[in-house]
Amino acid sequence: MRLIFRLLGLVVVLVGIVVGALLLMPADRLGRLVSDQLTAQLGREVTLRDVRLTVWPVVGVEAGGVTLANAAWSDQGPMIEADRALIGLDAMDALSRKITIRALELDTPKVLLQTASNGQANWEFSSTPIAATNGQAQAAASPGGLPVFTLDKLTVTNGHFRLMQAGTDTVDLRDVDLDLAWPDPAKPASFDLSLDYLGAPVSLSGSVADPQVLAAGKAVPGAVTVQTRGGTVAFSGAFGTSPELGGKLTLDLPDTARFLAGLGIDGISVPKGLGQSIKGNGDVTLTKDGVFSLRGGALQLDQNALTAAADVFLGDKLRVNAQLDAGALDLSALAGQDSAGGGGTQSASEDGWSKDPIDASALGLLDGEIAIRASSISLGKIKFGETRTLVTIDRSRAVFDLQELNAWDGTVSGQFVANNRSGLSVGGDMKVTGIDLKQALVAAMDVDRLSGTGSMTLKFLGVGQSIDAILRSLKGDASIDAGNGVIAGIDLDRLINGGNVQGGTTVFEKLTGTFQITDGTLRGDDLVMILPRLTTRGEGFINIGARSMDYLLTVSSAEARGGRGLSIPVRLKGPWANLGISADLDELIDQNFQEEREKLKDDVRDRVNDRLEQELGIRVEKDQTLGEVVEDKLKDKLGVQGQDGQSVEDAVQQRLEDEAKKGLLKLLGR
Repeated sequence: MRLIFRLLGLVVVLVGIVVGALLLMPADRLGRLVSDQLTAQLGREVTLRDVRLTVWPVVGVEAGGVTLANAAWSDQGPMIEADRALIGLDAMDALSRKITIRALELDTPKVLLQTASNGQANWEFSSTPIAATNGQAQAAASPGGLPVFTLDKLTVTNGHFRLMQAGTDTVDLRDVDLDLAWPDPAKPASFDLSLDYLGAPVSLSGSVADPQVLAAGKAVPGAVTVQTRGGTVAFSGAFGTSPELGGKLTLDLPDTARFLAGLGIDGISVPKGLGQSIKGNGDVTLTKDGVFSLRGGALQLDQNALTAAADVFLGDKLRVNAQLDAGALDLSALAGQDSAGGGGTQSASEDGWSKDPIDASALGLLDGEIAIRASSISLGKIKFGETRTLVTIDRSRAVFDLQELNAWDGTVSGQFVANNRSGLSVGGDMKVTGIDLKQALVAAMDVDRLSGTGSMTLKFLGVGQSIDAILRSLKGDASIDAGNGVIAGIDLDRLINGGNVQGGTTVFEKLTGTFQITDGTLRGDDLVMILPRLTTRGEGFINIGARSMDYLLTVSSAEARGGRGLSIPVRLKGPWANLGISADLDELIDQNFQEEREKLKDDVRDRVNDRLEQELGIRVEKDQTLGEVVEDKLKDKLGVQGQDGQSVEDAVQQRLEDEAKKGLLKLLGR
């Protein structure tokens, strides 16, 4: 025990001797030794001001200010300026006038990280350091250009970092706090960095295998984790300051938009299903010429899981070439509906289509080509089976080339276009073959009365920022060609046999028709529907925007009325939710009872003529009017004859005036 106390006493004495020796050394002299050593190691002029000795919390010097000169080619002033610097030294080395820096603390430093137009960076230090002013041997330079030294700990508090590229500020970082540990130049350095970027906190942590080589602009192994309020991105592999990297990338972003906003990428609205939240990983590379590549990517974008391979060309506008493979892909949010396919903000009600704004800003995020393959795709009420499509995006305009699209038990081919260059417009030129008509019409128009199997063509264009505006502006054309099918809510066969038109169903063998679409209204006059023993023709309009219609179906039977035939018009009129179906009596009479109506008119004329002959002695023939007959009778009775353009009334008046003149002259004896 006595030996232990003696050893402890010896240690205390030695520490006292070291501290005392340092305290006896003039502060300015020690400060010059430190600045000369740093100057020699970095190859840049290092200046310390207001130097004093410290023994706690570290043995070393404290400077009231420190400056690190910029690269010789820069005209932007110092690379680093700090209000205070605390430099921890190896005490034993300091006694022999050898300066070994163990720790460095910088308070409120201003740091300029600058690159020139030729690619030079001011953090790439000279491989031939400036000679030390005290005549000491220079520190050996590493192959990368950064002199070999050790640094147990580097601490930066409340720093301000500026990144300047070719004379222009590109990044401004404030409230920077950094802890860097690099105790052995042959081993990795670790770091923890936190900062405020555009009002949002960002933190980075990780390790670098060889900081000297990294500072020289070459890629080195390492790992980095970036975290903002919206999530975390982690990378492990190799990276350089060019920038370049290659390795494994892992994403855990519960809120993608918030994460991007924390990195200064603001105003991004991501539809649900396309990555409001992202989890995934993949092998990535970033080349010096700005090409980012992803291979073997496994991503979870909200409720959608997919694999991905992509090449992204970085620049003022991202350009992407990608291949996406998915299982069941739920994109119902793109149609403004929830994943169940109904009740979403963009769904239609009985009062009409949704007027909620559609945000199509995502179309402007990138250009490129994206090949998509999925076992199924859901757009809410519209659902597709096996799908292969190529999406080409150019300046906020996306063209979907439908290479394989199974829908409503049939196939869809053609193109669909979404354009947000100057307001949102959607259009398409598509052919639908062998589909279930009821499924298709319910999904597209909320019409469920027609069922069967058929084919359709559709060309359309709609403009607006809501579903309501787009559907009210639709223009284009369409056609339908269907085989056996059923119309619900109307029994045309029963109608032709004297029954009620409403209720029941109509079974048809063939249905064809063409239509024009203008201002959201579909019009056509050549609909033909073939039924057993009946033929039905249709004309009228369907107002898609207003969700109403006025359509006339004329049901004809050549065998009715003893072979004379019978046509019964049926009018479908009103809103889709409460469609009125009734026989059109005016059309019914016009089309079927012309002969009977003419006979009835003849009977009435004969009875009227019999009475006229009894009372007035006149008769109105079939090609005459009563006025004409009365006029002729007056002419005969009164013996008057109207001049050209003169009416009978005027002729009678003239006759009366003439007779009055004759009577007056007779009285006067003339």
